[in-house]
Amino acid sequence: MARSATLALVVAAVLAAGCGEGSEGEPSGPSGGPAPALGCDEGVGMVSISPETPAPGDTVAIQVENLSEDRVLTYGLANELERAEADEWVAVELPPTPILEIALVVKPGETSGGGGGATQDRLELPEDLAPGEYRLVKTVTSGEPAGGGEIEALTLCAPFALGA
Repeated sequence: MARSATLALVVAAVLAAGCGEGSEGEPSGPSGGPAPALGCDEGVGMVSISPETPAPGDTVAIQVENLSEDRVLTYGLANELERAEADEWVAVELPPTPILEIALVVKPGETSGGGGGATQDRLELPEDLAPGEYRLVKTVTSGEPAGGGEIEALTLCAPFALGA
């Protein structure tokens, strides 16, 4: 448990050092909003979307990359969307969509996705999204390949901008 607390402090320090500061000393993003990584875990995995600059109504393909050398990442097809508002990330309400309940696994050093079909992780962006800064949020678990040891829940984020 102490290892998790130490890791959290290290991640917080790295995030604070790598971000700009807003008017009140808070981390900020490129347009003065919240930092893209605020509340997200970095280092073990990374999530990305394609296309990188989508438009409202687009369906984005989602890939999860495992950056670790000895951990397996496991996740499902559920995703969240957040919009930058002032100095915080606010959840965007998505329309109800059936989600296939399966577990996808990414081995150390590998990247998921690209296969298409029913197990391709994707998100259809609502048609009525206003221009601004957004991020896709995905929850994954990190564990040892043999199934032993500690399992850790991680939040991965993929920031992107929507133009007019």
